[in-house]
This record gives sequence, C-alpha cells and structure tokens, in this order.
Amino acid sequence: LTFVTVGHKISVGGRTCVEDDQTLVYREPQSGEGAAATKPAAAELPTPDFSEEFHPEPVTLFRYSALTLNSHRIHYDYPYATGIEDYPGLVVHGPLQATLLALLAKSSTGKDLASFSFRAMAPAFCGENVSLNASHADAGVDLWAAQGGVKTMTAMAGLREGGAA
Repeated sequence: LTFVTVGHKISVGGRTCVEDDQTLVYREPQSGEGAAATKPAAAELPTPDFSEEFHPEPVTLFRYSALTLNSHRIHYDYPYATGIEDYPGLVVHGPLQATLLALLAKSSTGKDLASFSFRAMAPAFCGENVSLNASHADAGVDLWAAQGGVKTMTAMAGLREGGAA
C-alpha cells in the first residue's frame, strides 16, 4: 500500500476559508481477481432520518469527469472499465457521492456546513440507484451512500449554529 496526503488551503485576505486534506490509498491489483471481486457483501443498513435516491447515468459521470479534470477512464469509458479494469460497469466518482451527501446534510437540516469529512468504502456503479442517507447526531449529521445494500461512502457533516447564512 502507498498512502499519499494532498492538502489545499483557500484563503481570502489572509484568512483560511477552506481547508481540504485528502489521504489517497494506492494498492497493488489483486492477483487472479477482477476489480469487481473487491466489493464487500451486502449488510443490513441503519434506518436514516432522511433518504433520497440518485440514479447515476453515463452522461452525468462524463460531465463530472470533465468538471473535475478527472481523466480516469473507469468513469466514462464503458469498454475500458469493464474490459481492462474488470468492473461490472462505469464507476461513480467518490467525490460526486461526497458532494451529494454534503448537499443532503444541508437540505435535511436547513443549516450550512461547518465541516465535512468522508471516506470511500466500496465502488458504486452506473445504472443502479445509489441511496443517499442522513441521520442527525449530536455532533452533526451522519451520512452514507449505499448501493445494493453495500455502503459505498460514509461521511460526517458538522453544522454551523443558527441555520443557513
């Protein structure tokens, strides 16, 4: 395994407004198994306070790739994703799922986010709905995305006091 940490700070007038730290994990391919074999088994998921469905489409994934300058072909080139990388379909971007979860945190509470962290758990694939889920907690909002009974993303949103700005 190789771990890479990437940090970004966005400042205005000498004041840090956004701080983003990413830890990326790179691993060797699993011998004798395709990428699809790495998805964990379905399990019983908690009951959310709020839930909505997202249906990933190829055009959405292509546009998100273009918007984020992500040229990895697993997100928009079906023959490559299935034939070379051995996925069962196009892979839904982790940051897209995280963005949708952050929006759910805001829409389900009516409050702005003070902090947001997320962790990819398993791949999600184009063509099957991804459920976006939120449960309110003392520290903010617990969030998760799931597909086929498998959590694909977990997240935690801290909320600003006093509602939306």
